[in-house]
Amino acid sequence: MGSLALVWAMRGDEDGCRAAAERAYLLAETRRMRIVSTAADWALGLLELGLGRPADALQHLLALTGAGGHPGILLWAAPDLVEAAVRAGQPDKCSAVLERFEAWVTGSGLPVPAAALARCKGLLADADAAVDHFDAALRHDHSAQRPFERARNELALGEAMRRQRQRSEARTHLRNALEVFDKLGTAPWTERARAELRASGETARRHDPNAFDQLTPQEVRIALFASKGASNPDIAARLFLSRRTVEYHLHKVFTKFGVTSRAELTTVDLQIQ
Repeated sequence: MGSLALVWAMRGDEDGCRAAAERAYLLAETRRMRIVSTAADWALGLLELGLGRPADALQHLLALTGAGGHPGILLWAAPDLVEAAVRAGQPDKCSAVLERFEAWVTGSGLPVPAAALARCKGLLADADAAVDHFDAALRHDHSAQRPFERARNELALGEAMRRQRQRSEARTHLRNALEVFDKLGTAPWTERARAELRASGETARRHDPNAFDQLTPQEVRIALFASKGASNPDIAARLFLSRRTVEYHLHKVFTKFGVTSRAELTTVDLQIQ
């Protein structure tokens, strides 16, 4: 039940998460399974964090540090507790947990926790150092074993770069984060990435998930070439079409996806299912 609550938390489904958490608490009480109730606390904290309520998130996550918590769950939840504390304006609340987390990461040598630790340090750092820490978080996790966490690292780096007026570089990371969040169905994080991308000067439109199925085979080929940067003359030459025909089909692609430029087309999932 705790794991299910975490899934609903990532997706931002309040009803699903709270219902699963209540079942987890009941199970933990009847079978004396502290790890299950602690996972439910983590899930509720992550839910509130995703929904933009860091103070409420922090309250749930601090419950993990009490006598009723579980040390293993606390370690994996530590990055969420740090983020909640920072965003709630109470960074002092996470210092002891972060110290313990750093000791564990150093001893484990695992890439995913190392990436999470770098993100934590970025959240606590000043603006200039934050970019370096978030960049390190991405470099630690080359394999992207946990796509949700890697997308959070991309989002954090994109946010920091945008605030440092590195808007062009920020967009790359924000697009990457948006794409992963969108595929995972983690709605609150998708909206956050979309809002950051919009703040960077680029509009990421909500795309009709069935739009790809509405494309003709010719439109699919043209869309794929265009999304990779090919010009209309290049596409025409490769597909043995006239430039005007390419322009006509590309206009239809833009209309079906609700985009207005090649830049926006790069945010669309054009992978054939």
